[in-house]
Amino acid sequence: MDDICLIVFTNGRLDLLARTIESAEKNLQCDFKAKWIINDCPEAYSDLQSWYCSKGFEIYNNSVKSGYCYSIQKAWNELRSRYDFIFHLEEDFIFNEPIPVMDMIRVLKHDFSLAQMALVRQPINEIELAAGSILKATQERYTPKKWDGYDWLESNFCFTNNPCVYPDLITRGPYPQRTSWPWGESAFSELLRSHGYRFGYWGTMDQKPKVTHIG
Repeated sequence: MDDICLIVFTNGRLDLLARTIESAEKNLQCDFKAKWIINDCPEAYSDLQSWYCSKGFEIYNNSVKSGYCYSIQKAWNELRSRYDFIFHLEEDFIFNEPIPVMDMIRVLKHDFSLAQMALVRQPINEIELAAGSILKATQERYTPKKWDGYDWLESNFCFTNNPCVYPDLITRGPYPQRTSWPWGESAFSELLRSHGYRFGYWGTMDQKPKVTHIG
Protein backbone atom coordinates (compact mmCIF):
# COMPACT_ATOMS: atom_id res chain seq x y z
CA MET A 1 0.00 0.00 0.00
CA ASP A 2 1.37 3.40 -1.01
CA ASP A 3 1.63 6.19 1.54
CA ILE A 4 0.27 9.44 0.10
CA CYS A 5 0.58 12.96 1.48
CA LEU A 6 -1.77 15.83 0.64
CA ILE A 7 0.07 19.17 0.65
CA VAL A 8 -1.92 22.41 0.44
CA PHE A 9 -0.02 25.67 -0.14
CA THR A 10 -1.42 28.95 1.18
CA ASN A 11 -0.32 32.57 1.33
CA GLY A 12 -3.04 33.50 3.79
CA ARG A 13 -6.19 33.82 1.70
CA LEU A 14 -8.15 31.90 4.28
CA ASP A 15 -11.55 32.27 2.60
CA LEU A 16 -10.23 30.57 -0.53
CA LEU A 17 -8.34 27.97 1.48
CA ALA A 18 -11.53 26.98 3.30
CA ARG A 19 -13.33 26.40 -0.01
CA THR A 20 -10.37 24.44 -1.39
CA ILE A 21 -10.06 22.14 1.62
CA GLU A 22 -13.82 21.56 1.77
CA SER A 23 -13.80 20.61 -1.92
CA ALA A 24 -10.75 18.37 -1.49
CA GLU A 25 -12.30 16.51 1.42
CA LYS A 26 -15.43 15.93 -0.64
CA ASN A 27 -13.84 14.94 -3.95
CA LEU A 28 -10.35 13.48 -3.54
CA GLN A 29 -10.83 9.72 -3.49
CA CYS A 30 -7.83 8.81 -1.39
CA ASP A 31 -7.03 7.77 2.18
CA PHE A 32 -4.15 10.17 2.80
CA LYS A 33 -1.47 9.05 5.21
CA ALA A 34 -0.77 12.70 6.06
CA LYS A 35 -2.24 16.13 5.29
CA TRP A 36 -0.06 19.24 5.41
CA ILE A 37 -0.62 22.97 5.02
CA ILE A 38 2.46 24.98 4.02
CA ASN A 39 1.79 28.54 5.15
CA ASP A 40 3.54 31.60 3.67
CA CYS A 41 1.55 34.11 5.74
CA PRO A 42 2.95 34.07 9.29
CA GLU A 43 0.12 36.17 10.73
CA ALA A 44 -2.39 33.47 9.67
CA TYR A 45 -0.58 30.71 11.59
CA SER A 46 -2.75 30.76 14.73
CA ASP A 47 -5.98 30.69 12.70
CA LEU A 48 -4.69 27.77 10.64
CA GLN A 49 -3.78 25.86 13.78
CA SER A 50 -7.16 26.42 15.40
CA TRP A 51 -9.15 25.63 12.26
CA TYR A 52 -7.28 22.74 10.65
CA CYS A 53 -5.28 20.77 13.23
CA SER A 54 -8.57 19.23 14.37
CA LYS A 55 -9.11 18.09 10.75
CA GLY A 56 -5.84 16.17 10.83
CA PHE A 57 -3.61 18.74 9.12
CA GLU A 58 -0.05 19.50 10.16
CA ILE A 59 0.82 23.18 9.72
CA TYR A 60 4.28 24.16 8.47
CA ASN A 61 4.87 27.89 8.82
CA ASN A 62 7.35 30.19 7.08
CA SER A 63 8.71 32.54 9.74
CA VAL A 64 8.65 35.38 7.18
CA LYS A 65 6.81 35.65 3.86
CA SER A 66 9.17 33.87 1.47
CA GLY A 67 7.27 33.11 -1.75
CA TYR A 68 5.79 30.07 -3.45
CA CYS A 69 9.05 28.57 -4.71
CA TYR A 70 10.48 28.66 -1.19
CA SER A 71 7.31 27.04 0.18
CA ILE A 72 7.55 24.19 -2.31
CA GLN A 73 11.18 23.52 -1.42
CA LYS A 74 10.33 23.75 2.30
CA ALA A 75 7.64 21.10 1.85
CA TRP A 76 9.97 18.86 -0.13
CA ASN A 77 12.69 19.21 2.50
CA GLU A 78 10.20 18.13 5.16
CA LEU A 79 9.05 15.10 3.15
CA ARG A 80 12.43 13.34 3.38
CA SER A 81 11.08 10.34 1.46
CA ARG A 82 8.46 9.59 4.13
CA TYR A 83 5.69 9.19 1.54
CA ASP A 84 5.49 7.49 -1.83
CA PHE A 85 3.30 10.06 -3.61
CA ILE A 86 2.26 13.66 -3.04
CA PHE A 87 -0.99 15.33 -4.04
CA HIS A 88 -0.06 18.98 -4.68
CA LEU A 89 -2.79 21.60 -4.18
CA GLU A 90 -2.76 25.40 -4.09
CA GLU A 91 -5.21 27.30 -1.88
CA ASP A 92 -7.37 28.55 -4.78
CA PHE A 93 -8.61 25.46 -6.64
CA ILE A 94 -11.85 23.56 -6.21
CA PHE A 95 -12.78 20.22 -7.76
CA ASN A 96 -15.63 19.87 -10.24
CA GLU A 97 -16.09 16.12 -9.77
CA PRO A 98 -14.75 13.18 -7.74
CA ILE A 99 -11.06 12.61 -8.48
CA PRO A 100 -9.76 9.00 -8.62
CA VAL A 101 -6.37 9.71 -7.06
CA MET A 102 -5.47 6.05 -6.69
CA ASP A 103 -6.12 5.39 -10.38
CA MET A 104 -3.87 8.31 -11.30
CA ILE A 105 -1.16 6.79 -9.12
CA ARG A 106 -1.60 3.41 -10.82
CA VAL A 107 -0.68 5.05 -14.12
CA LEU A 108 2.36 6.79 -12.58
CA LYS A 109 3.52 3.42 -11.24
CA HIS A 110 2.94 1.87 -14.67
CA ASP A 111 5.09 4.50 -16.42
CA PHE A 112 7.98 5.78 -14.32
CA SER A 113 8.89 8.34 -17.00
CA LEU A 114 5.87 10.43 -15.95
CA ALA A 115 6.82 13.16 -13.49
CA GLN A 116 3.21 13.98 -12.61
CA MET A 117 -0.45 13.42 -13.41
CA ALA A 118 -2.25 16.77 -13.42
CA LEU A 119 -5.88 17.86 -13.55
CA VAL A 120 -7.25 20.18 -16.23
CA ARG A 121 -8.45 23.62 -15.09
CA GLN A 122 -10.90 25.88 -16.90
CA PRO A 123 -9.65 28.13 -19.76
CA ILE A 124 -8.64 31.56 -18.47
CA ASN A 125 -6.55 33.57 -20.94
CA GLU A 126 -7.65 34.71 -24.40
CA ILE A 127 -5.86 31.92 -26.27
CA GLU A 128 -7.34 29.21 -24.05
CA LEU A 129 -10.83 30.72 -24.25
CA ALA A 130 -10.66 30.96 -28.05
CA ALA A 131 -9.52 27.33 -28.31
CA GLY A 132 -12.16 26.11 -25.88
CA SER A 133 -9.77 24.60 -23.33
CA ILE A 134 -6.29 24.85 -21.86
CA LEU A 135 -5.36 21.63 -23.68
CA LYS A 136 -6.74 22.55 -27.10
CA ALA A 137 -4.80 25.83 -27.00
CA THR A 138 -1.64 23.76 -27.51
CA GLN A 139 -3.18 20.52 -28.77
CA GLU A 140 -0.17 19.60 -30.89
CA ARG A 141 1.95 19.13 -27.75
CA TYR A 142 -0.09 16.24 -26.37
CA THR A 143 -0.18 12.55 -27.22
CA PRO A 144 -3.23 10.54 -26.13
CA LYS A 145 -2.33 7.51 -24.03
CA LYS A 146 -4.38 4.59 -22.78
CA TRP A 147 -3.64 1.69 -20.41
CA ASP A 148 -5.87 -0.69 -18.48
CA GLY A 149 -8.92 1.44 -19.26
CA TYR A 150 -7.33 4.74 -18.16
CA ASP A 151 -6.91 7.73 -20.48
CA TRP A 152 -4.35 10.50 -20.15
CA LEU A 153 -2.51 13.03 -22.31
CA GLU A 154 1.27 13.10 -22.34
CA SER A 155 3.78 15.78 -23.33
CA ASN A 156 7.34 16.90 -22.72
CA PHE A 157 6.24 20.53 -22.50
CA CYS A 158 5.86 21.67 -18.91
CA PHE A 159 5.51 20.61 -15.29
CA THR A 160 2.49 22.35 -13.75
CA ASN A 161 1.78 23.39 -10.18
CA ASN A 162 -1.94 23.09 -10.83
CA PRO A 163 -3.58 20.28 -8.82
CA CYS A 164 -1.62 17.10 -9.50
CA VAL A 165 -0.09 13.99 -8.00
CA TYR A 166 3.59 13.11 -8.36
CA PRO A 167 6.06 10.54 -7.03
CA ASP A 168 8.35 11.33 -4.12
CA LEU A 169 11.37 10.88 -6.39
CA ILE A 170 10.90 14.24 -8.12
CA THR A 171 10.82 16.12 -4.79
CA ARG A 172 14.57 15.65 -4.55
CA GLY A 173 14.62 18.48 -7.12
CA PRO A 174 15.73 20.96 -6.09
CA TYR A 175 12.82 23.27 -6.94
CA PRO A 176 14.30 26.39 -8.59
CA GLN A 177 14.06 29.53 -6.47
CA ARG A 178 13.01 32.03 -9.13
CA THR A 179 11.59 35.56 -8.86
CA SER A 180 11.92 36.32 -12.58
CA TRP A 181 11.73 34.45 -15.88
CA PRO A 182 12.15 31.53 -16.22
CA TRP A 183 9.71 31.00 -13.36
CA GLY A 184 9.95 28.01 -11.06
CA GLU A 185 7.65 25.81 -13.15
CA SER A 186 9.60 26.46 -16.35
CA ALA A 187 13.02 26.01 -14.78
CA PHE A 188 11.90 22.84 -13.00
CA SER A 189 10.44 21.54 -16.26
CA GLU A 190 13.84 21.92 -17.90
CA LEU A 191 15.46 19.99 -15.05
CA LEU A 192 12.95 17.15 -15.32
CA ARG A 193 13.22 16.97 -19.12
CA SER A 194 16.99 16.66 -18.78
CA HIS A 195 16.36 13.48 -16.78
CA GLY A 196 13.96 12.07 -19.39
CA TYR A 197 10.69 12.84 -17.64
CA ARG A 198 7.39 13.59 -19.35
CA PHE A 199 4.18 15.15 -18.00
CA GLY A 200 0.63 13.83 -17.90
CA TYR A 201 -2.88 15.27 -17.79
CA TRP A 202 -5.59 12.92 -16.57
CA GLY A 203 -8.38 12.31 -19.10
CA THR A 204 -8.89 13.01 -22.79
CA MET A 205 -8.54 16.05 -25.05
CA ASP A 206 -12.31 16.67 -25.07
CA GLN A 207 -12.84 16.45 -21.31
CA LYS A 208 -14.51 19.14 -19.24
CA PRO A 209 -12.30 20.90 -16.67
CA LYS A 210 -11.80 18.81 -13.57
CA VAL A 211 -10.80 21.78 -11.38
CA THR A 212 -11.72 25.46 -11.24
CA HIS A 213 -9.21 28.15 -10.38
CA ILE A 214 -10.97 30.54 -7.98
CA GLY A 215 -8.14 32.86 -6.93
